[in-house]
Amino acid sequence: MSREARANLIFLGLFLLISAPGVAMLVKKKMEAGRAPAWLPVPARQSVVYMDPIDAPPTLRRLTPALTASWVADLTRLRIGPTTLPSRSGADGAPEPVMSEQRLAQLLAFEPAAQYPRLALLLWNLPRDAQAAQISLRLQHDSQVIVLQNVTTESIELPPAVKRDLQDSGIPAPPLRVWWVCADLPQGVGASAMQLRIDCQVDGALISDTLWLGVR
Repeated sequence: MSREARANLIFLGLFLLISAPGVAMLVKKKMEAGRAPAWLPVPARQSVVYMDPIDAPPTLRRLTPALTASWVADLTRLRIGPTTLPSRSGADGAPEPVMSEQRLAQLLAFEPAAQYPRLALLLWNLPRDAQAAQISLRLQHDSQVIVLQNVTTESIELPPAVKRDLQDSGIPAPPLRVWWVCADLPQGVGASAMQLRIDCQVDGALISDTLWLGVR
C-alpha cells in the first residue's frame, strides 16, 4: 500500500469516527414518533407560538402549547392567587393569550375593580443573556398619563420541560428566562380601552412595547 493510500485511509477513518455521533443523533431525531420523514420537504407554517415575535401575518393562527400554558397559569396562581388568565379571540376565533403589540409581554392579570387594584405581566422576549432589567409602566387614557407605582420584577428561569415544549411547538431557541412584573393600579381605573406603555432598560438599551388594556 502506497503512502498516499495509507494517508487517505487514516483520514477516512478519522472522519467517520468524528461524524458518527452526529449521524446517530440525526437518525434518532428523524425516527422520533410524530416527525415527518426526512425526504419530505419542510411544510409551510400553519401556526406560530403565541409569544413568538416573528413577523407573521395576522391571519396566521397563534398556537398556545398546553404545557407552557399550564406552567404560566400555575405561576400566576402561586403569586397572586386564583385567577383566570385574560384572553382574546385569535385569527381563527379561538381564544389566545393577551400579548403586547411586539410580543414582549403577556397580560396575566388586570384587576382595576379589586380591593387592591393590580396588574401583572410576564415578559417573554427580553434579550436571552439579560441578567438585570429596570422596568417602568405607564398608563395612557386619552391625554392622561399615569406612571404605575410599586412595580416589582422577578427573573424566573424557564423550566427544561417548558423549553422543550416551546421547541417542539416551533421556537428553536426559547427564552432562557422570563420576567414577572407586578404593579399597583390607581383607584378609579375602569375597563375602558387604554394603553399600557412598557419600558425596559437592559444593558444600556431601551426596549419598549405597548399593550392594550380593557375593551377596545
